[in-house]
Amino acid sequence: MSCRSAKQSGVLPHCIAALLCSLLLLVHPLAAQEEAALTRSAQNPLLTHGPSGSIDQIKIGPRAMLREAPNDWKMWYEAVPGGNKSHAAYATSSDGITWTRYPNNPVMSPSEPWEGGANNPEGETSPISVLKEHGLYKLWYHGFNAGERQIGYATSTDGISWTKYAGNPVLSPGTAGAWDADSICEGNVLHVGDTYYMYYSRCTGTGGIGLATSPDGIAWTKYANNPIITTGTGWEDQQVDWSGVYNDGQLFHMWYLGKSNAPGGFSLGYAWSNDGKSFTKSASNPLLPPPNPLIINTDYAVNKGDGIGIENSAKVFRLGASWRFYYGGFASCCPEDATLSMATSPVQNSPNRAPVVDAGADRMAIVGAGVNLDGTVMDDDTPLILTDVTSIWSQVSGPGMASFADTSAIDTAVSFDTEGTYVLKLSADDSALTGEATVNVVVLPVGSSLDAGPASDAGVNSSGGMDAGAVGSNGGTVSSGGASGSANPGSGQGGTLAGGASTQIGGRTSGGASTGGSTTASGAAPGTNSAPPAPKQSGSCACETTRPSAGYEFLTILAVAAAGLGRRSRQRKQDMNDGNAA
Repeated sequence: MSCRSAKQSGVLPHCIAALLCSLLLLVHPLAAQEEAALTRSAQNPLLTHGPSGSIDQIKIGPRAMLREAPNDWKMWYEAVPGGNKSHAAYATSSDGITWTRYPNNPVMSPSEPWEGGANNPEGETSPISVLKEHGLYKLWYHGFNAGERQIGYATSTDGISWTKYAGNPVLSPGTAGAWDADSICEGNVLHVGDTYYMYYSRCTGTGGIGLATSPDGIAWTKYANNPIITTGTGWEDQQVDWSGVYNDGQLFHMWYLGKSNAPGGFSLGYAWSNDGKSFTKSASNPLLPPPNPLIINTDYAVNKGDGIGIENSAKVFRLGASWRFYYGGFASCCPEDATLSMATSPVQNSPNRAPVVDAGADRMAIVGAGVNLDGTVMDDDTPLILTDVTSIWSQVSGPGMASFADTSAIDTAVSFDTEGTYVLKLSADDSALTGEATVNVVVLPVGSSLDAGPASDAGVNSSGGMDAGAVGSNGGTVSSGGASGSANPGSGQGGTLAGGASTQIGGRTSGGASTGGSTTASGAAPGTNSAPPAPKQSGSCACETTRPSAGYEFLTILAVAAAGLGRRSRQRKQDMNDGNAA
């Protein structure tokens, strides 16, 4: 008997039924929660480093991703032009497969001391996680300076002009003796109920995954029993790191990276939890190991973007009955080359989830004049032509009457007969569960001007964002970022390295006042390069040192030797020892 049927049967009082359900969970708390092995996409790699002279000419790294509407995917990714310097670049897609770079990349660059600063030859603004809440993009990224990585926060109304939080970094390594005292990175953020969850990594040594929670995504408290994922046996006996986490309203599903002494990059494993803190690893791990044998070839047509394995964390989306994973494919070493790659698997143990709803950004109107509402509804993370989902707009509060052009249309017009502040609600019902979100509309008197812009972000009353499928803790009310008017990214291959060109970003004037105030400069990095410079040193290859990853010390030597490349492998080993790897 299910918990729902026990409560509805009338045989047991409600309180006894609730107790029975709790006991059933204790006896059989996480049974049969295994997920299937992953299948690499035949279309890999989806995105590779840019051409010579571009902001991402050496490598594309970790990324933050959103799916806002059926044909509206967005990605912010680490772009490496050379050396040990990386920036945040932007790309869009209509299907999540074919990606177009924003022509004015980068959209964020190192500027603060903890990020490495603007003029330091090393530094990072590596985007990791993004949510869109109440019309505001919220980005978490890691910076790098003097061997230490920390996590920062930035906001934007359009996904292009970013304002860094003045109190950055928002999460730092622990004190001496703590498990995460060295360096932390790749913070994956979910918003579940009233709490933000960040799953972050210790990005040195044997790694490990820790948890921090926050009421606002800015002030974080680390979990007392960190780390929550550590090394195990076999495929993960050397290092575990870099997770992608999805919450379906009942369970937290985590896909994480593990490394052994075997040649190759990371493998992807799975674990699950009913509280987001205590995870059970799958007995079927790993679900996506490196190719066997490894593909030691720099031709993407041959290595398919991940011939050596996985290089960085996965972003997880549920598309109806399928999981879709975007991960950093490990294409080659020295110089390190990572790609955007994809794998899929059938959903086996994730229940029906309430429709994820976004009512759009707060806005302003004038009495008697209509204003357009911009909602988005997804069901099980799939934007739908809503044949199986019923949506409806309604008025929650306000001094007068709100008149909708069509209450059942997700995007509709509304007018008001009295000035004041109104709260409107968009609800969606899939016949089993209901999701909802609200939007505030400030209505001005006749003759007023709307030039002042929409009301500022009045606290988060919508959550989600498709980065990690955040939902309400009861599988109910959430919102996940409606389609917004973003700039047409064009078809450029990444911003060129034209010396001195820069564009000021940040400085938002509407759509939610920033709690920070620090702005950053985007645009091209200084200096023109006719040939690619030295590789970014992220530690995923034996020739790189500043982000060590256990197990990679033997990767290039063993893998290349296994490929039978003889003298060339000995020369590469000598180059690595000399610090001059090509």
